[in-house]
Amino acid sequence: PLLLLAGGNDDWTPADHCQALQTAVLARQPQARFELDMFGGAYHGFDGTATVTERNGIPKGRRYGTVTV
Repeated sequence: PLLLLAGGNDDWTPADHCQALQTAVLARQPQARFELDMFGGAYHGFDGTATVTERNGIPKGRRYGTVTV
């Protein structure tokens, strides 16, 4: 079984990538136990205790950018 927790506002690892992964897994293995819980308004690292901040110079695809954590 897999439980994937995703932040709805995650701009480092976007939640739509997690949804695509779940869709692909379940298409190949419909009996797979793959649950995706999305937390609307949450950013990357939402399960931590640190203050929300921005990080610069983070790889995002083929370029570097700013992400919220």
